[in-house]
Amino acid sequence: MYIAMYGQRERCMVKEKMVRKQFYIEPEHDALLKQYASMWGVTEAELIRHAIELLKQSWPPNAVRNRAWEEIKAFSRERAKLNVPQTGRSWRREDAYAGPRFDKWRSDSSDEPTRPPDQSIRDI
Repeated sequence: MYIAMYGQRERCMVKEKMVRKQFYIEPEHDALLKQYASMWGVTEAELIRHAIELLKQSWPPNAVRNRAWEEIKAFSRERAKLNVPQTGRSWRREDAYAGPRFDKWRSDSSDEPTRPPDQSIRDI
């Protein structure tokens, strides 16, 4: 019994006493636990300990995201308090499409960019 609870010295290096836990799991969890323990050649208890260690590394999953989101919201609130002069823009949307780069898209009758009917998008 001692070896089962605390491990063999040659097999595993257990430095502290383990605490016995008893809990209930669903039958499908029990089947998975048995399957993985058999597949990996470890005891069910070792598999649970390993799962707890993995959980410890990533727990709580939303806490880091929530903290980052709160920092973003706080930053946004501070930025909103800045007094930035609103001067408006001095350009028109059409001006962004001006120049020789866009001439092939422009028809003679309109200032709006249009695609020539004989040209496929792949030909461009």
